[in-house]
Amino acid sequence: DWYWLAAAVAAGDAGWLVSNDEMRDHHFGMLSRGDFLQWKARTVVKFEMDGGDVALAPPPPYSESAQFDAGGWHVPARVGAGAGEASAATVVVRRPAPGALAWLCCAPARAFEVSNKSE
Repeated sequence: DWYWLAAAVAAGDAGWLVSNDEMRDHHFGMLSRGDFLQWKARTVVKFEMDGGDVALAPPPPYSESAQFDAGGWHVPARVGAGAGEASAATVVVRRPAPGALAWLCCAPARAFEVSNKSE
């Protein structure tokens, strides 16, 4: 594991890691687990095999976590069946399609004001 993991890290933004390994044993003892998990979310391409067909599921082009910029907060929210339901344990079998994620955008009222200044 350490060899392919080192090669994937060395490749930087130019490389992808095609694996279904969750790498739990690698980030368990790390001091900055969050950095490793963020790297994994941006780099790992999951795959499924069905007979002779291989389906690749690359990571989304954006981070699926709350984000802040000058305009306000952008918070991801699941939509569709099961959204809003809580459970003691969650098992993710497939990565949701990009359309299955909606964004709640929170900004101060001034961000939506339209300037009507006349010269």
